[in-house]
Amino acid sequence: MPHEPVEGQPDAPEALKPLAVITMSYLMYTVTDGAVRMIILLHAYNKGFSAMQVAVMFTLYETAGVATNLAAGLIGAKWGLRTTLLSGLVL
Repeated sequence: MPHEPVEGQPDAPEALKPLAVITMSYLMYTVTDGAVRMIILLHAYNKGFSAMQVAVMFTLYETAGVATNLAAGLIGAKWGLRTTLLSGLVL
């Protein structure tokens, strides 16, 4: 038995649009982040870096990621999540 739409609420496809945008954004980030890691690893291998040097490089990379996420969280709390997400996608 179909339900009558509630006034003021979007229909199902419209309500799922933010979920689709966030999902695709995260998927694109995951793919590019993995690709960047592989490119850096292969480049370091070609340049003759040791395993320890590569480990330190990735540790610094992850530390920078923590700082970036903290800054994005603070910016999101101040200016709103939508503005933060859209500005991150544009960058």
